Amino acid sequence: MDAGASAVIDAAVAVASVEEQEDKKKWKAAALSDGGGGASSVAEIVCEGMRELGWSEIKPIMVTVDQQDDKPVYKVSAAGATPPTVMFRFRAGPPVSLKERRTEAAAKIFGAAGVSPGRLVDGETWWIEPWVGATLNEGRPCVQKGTFDVKDASQREKVLQAAADLGRLTARIHSIPTEWFEPFYEEECKTYPFLRDMPKGNFLWLYQYWRGGEGREGCDFDDMMQMHAKDPQPLKKVLVAIPKPLCPALSRVVTSHGDLWHDNVLHSPSPGGGLLACDVESACVMSAIWDFMHCQIEYFEEETKLVHENSGGDGPSFARTTVEAYLQQLGEPCGKDEVDAALFDIRCFMDALHIRGSMDAIYAGQEKINLAYVEEFGSRLRKHWEDPELRSAVLSEPHVSPSSYLVDLNKHMHMESGSGPFICSDT
Repeated sequence: MDAGASAVIDAAVAVASVEEQEDKKKWKAAALSDGGGGASSVAEIVCEGMRELGWSEIKPIMVTVDQQDDKPVYKVSAAGATPPTVMFRFRAGPPVSLKERRTEAAAKIFGAAGVSPGRLVDGETWWIEPWVGATLNEGRPCVQKGTFDVKDASQREKVLQAAADLGRLTARIHSIPTEWFEPFYEEECKTYPFLRDMPKGNFLWLYQYWRGGEGREGCDFDDMMQMHAKDPQPLKKVLVAIPKPLCPALSRVVTSHGDLWHDNVLHSPSPGGGLLACDVESACVMSAIWDFMHCQIEYFEEETKLVHENSGGDGPSFARTTVEAYLQQLGEPCGKDEVDAALFDIRCFMDALHIRGSMDAIYAGQEKINLAYVEEFGSRLRKHWEDPELRSAVLSEPHVSPSSYLVDLNKHMHMESGSGPFICSDT
């Protein structure tokens, strides 16, 4: 491991213990109130926090503060400042709980790796980041927004660039060393020892964030772990039965963002800077395939449809562009066969596991978990890959999810409507 990577890990692991955290500059954040008082408080904190970082001549009266979507997030700007705009965000307090400390560690390591905006200043109950701006769909030609002209070659090229940048960003995240997560893994295993027996790279760690009543209904991490601790075998059997991807790169255990949907992907403010990821609260270590469960390869589906309709079924595949760029960035083989395997994996997992809803069902189901469904999914996966015609159906463009190649699986398993693919219909 090179010195740079080692330094990044050391910085991230250091925040795993509250006692070991460096006591950085702390300014007591004034309580926000509606109207001008709140904006004034934010302006004062930002001017003080950024004083040595390009805002030395800026006074609070010169600052514009815009709250974002009624969240404790503010766009703070000042003419003559460097940088001219930053993001200010409040948090509940110093990072004490495991999920808070994990988020802080992830923010540091993602920022140091250059895959997220990073932190400019950390306070006790707030932090300041560079303001990045446009999300993935805001910063590119888009069918839904009426900004994509299918006959314009430059427009097609911009979408291809966005697709490639998305693949490269995902690969850069997956290239971050995984050691930063070890303290959180060990801490969780001390509380729930059965977790050591679960397969490495499983997606349970994604749910460390969903705890303390702040996650999805019925998906609190501690409640679910206490339930599974009584009898962990059903959960283990399902996690073992989930097939490994055909593409070796997607089977790797990697640092994952965990919530890499388009609103968490930002355009870098630097020319040619590619994309950045924000909101790293779900970051963890798991198999690479799980970071593709937000349908990233289909973000350009509407553009793909238009291109194919206007070219007699020919034209660029934005999904293949994303996958090829991902493999290439990792230094993995990225020829047609390798891209086919990765694309096949992602679409099969995306369709059959149906992203987070079915992951929630595995996670929360215990004795209701339908192991037979998971085993049947694995069997069909292999059969479809080995059959050239069925494989072609999965890889065809444009792709509409869920695919017909697995759409009858619930019926085959005699599932009742609305019971969910991983939950047995008979309780």
